[in-house]
Amino acid sequence: ASMNKNSIVIIPCYNEEKRLETEVYLDSIKKLPEISILFVNDGSNDRTLEVLKNIANQLPEQISILNSVKNGGKANAIYEGGREALKKKPAYIGYIDADLAVSLEAFNELLEFAIKENKNFVFGSRWKRIGSTIDRKLSRHLIGRFFATLSSNLLNLDVYDTQCGAKVMDNKTAKHVFKQPFTTNWIFDVEIFFRLLQIFPKERFADHAIEFPLKEWHDVEGSKLNFSHSINILRDFIVLRKKYGGTKVKK
Repeated sequence: ASMNKNSIVIIPCYNEEKRLETEVYLDSIKKLPEISILFVNDGSNDRTLEVLKNIANQLPEQISILNSVKNGGKANAIYEGGREALKKKPAYIGYIDADLAVSLEAFNELLEFAIKENKNFVFGSRWKRIGSTIDRKLSRHLIGRFFATLSSNLLNLDVYDTQCGAKVMDNKTAKHVFKQPFTTNWIFDVEIFFRLLQIFPKERFADHAIEFPLKEWHDVEGSKLNFSHSINILRDFIVLRKKYGGTKVKK
């Protein structure tokens, strides 16, 4: 596991005190001491920062905190986290959600896979199959499938799940992905793929980036996706199409 020593996982947090303040959470971090965690507190107005500082005091070698006074949204938190993580010159940078719908162990699997297969970008995929426990509400699964199909068509790539909150990339790729802030808040994951298409030729995309089917995913209570979000997401798709539309033509 020593080769993972030089990896940082970004976990954006907005009002997550209840989730973070559990023994389970702390234990899951302690189980993987070789992975450095950068928590980005995204302007929480509860006790999130206090709880994070408490975790960091217990595991100062492993945990660092980037505190944002103003709430800037997840895309911005990941971007700022990426910029901060790059300063430490890690071999790999990735991110997962604070709800640990993708566990740190699962993230570690993604990381090991990236290292072993020598891939620049590995992303988790919530593909329901025999032997996996992908536990999602039907409504969210269907909304998710709709947007994933839209993403796949827009990118002109066969991606099953662009939106899964678990991604890992090597340093060189991260430098490109985090070069500038994301233009979209809701679908910055899709925007990352557009940025990848600027550096990896489409016909050889799979040599660089690969989808990794997760063994487990659990929809966590309290994560929200409703109709008005869907409208925002559609709007973001239009924005991306305008901004990166050129990637489609470039063969």
